[in-house]
Amino acid sequence: MEERLRSEEFNPDQVLDALEYLRSCGYLDDRQYAVQYLESPKGRSGHGRAWLEKKLRDHGVPASLARETIDQTRDRNKELEDAIEAGRRMRRLKPSLTTERLAARLA
Repeated sequence: MEERLRSEEFNPDQVLDALEYLRSCGYLDDRQYAVQYLESPKGRSGHGRAWLEKKLRDHGVPASLARETIDQTRDRNKELEDAIEAGRRMRRLKPSLTTERLAARLA
């Protein structure tokens, strides 16, 4: 965020004030952001851990924190049930598409 504000040519005092405000509101807390993302519709989309970790990293969450948060918020048994159900739904597709799509979803 700091880099972005500086690139927009705000003066240093404005950047510091904005960062202080954002921190006080909890907007710059990577852990809190990761939890909120994983609880959002995007985070509950049925995608696998690798996909979720990549999305969190794309949003600036460090990889180790992304993995830790996923581990703390995801139930592996529920993930397995969801994967089995996704496989069942995809059975109706062409075999080549089924494998491809299922692999992409579970990655």
